[in-house]
Amino acid sequence: MLQNPFKPNPQKRDLKIIRDVLAGEKSRFSELVIEYAPRVKAFARRFFRNESDLDDLLQEVFVKAYSNLGTFRGNSLFSTWLLRITYTTAINVLNRTRADLPLPEYFDEPSPNATPDEVHMRGLAMEAVREAVSDLPEVCKQCILMYFFDGLQYSDIAEILDLPLNTVKSHIFRAKKNLSEKLKDEK
Repeated sequence: MLQNPFKPNPQKRDLKIIRDVLAGEKSRFSELVIEYAPRVKAFARRFFRNESDLDDLLQEVFVKAYSNLGTFRGNSLFSTWLLRITYTTAINVLNRTRADLPLPEYFDEPSPNATPDEVHMRGLAMEAVREAVSDLPEVCKQCILMYFFDGLQYSDIAEILDLPLNTVKSHIFRAKKNLSEKLKDEK
């Protein structure tokens, strides 16, 4: 796919901003925060539902990103690096509080034109999916959620979870197979 010559390449833009921040133009970091805060917050919703907890996590993630900006090598997208920080920070917070990971709720909204029967059936189907996903081993669950609900590539998931690419592919394959079998039984 050709890059639009009038639209800056986000990776080049991010690298330029990072170089500027590291060279002393610290205020430029706010451009990265503005650009990526919505994505980080959407990703973090899988871990926290409470807005206050989300905001706290968001702040902690960007403080860590700023503090460790010199370690970003540019081998991956800045957004992938940032999501890895988000993931590890969220897991650390949850481990400190011993909270279980909630499942995403983005697919809970029925169509505005749905009949009461359709809404009820969708609710039953979503509950079956939610239950099947929650029964997966934790790493498989995270891989499948990042793949389907966050739309991340295998390579991005591998980097975020610090796993080999083939391991991520294997976890997603196993999770799909497991979900298929469980949901077939639910029919």
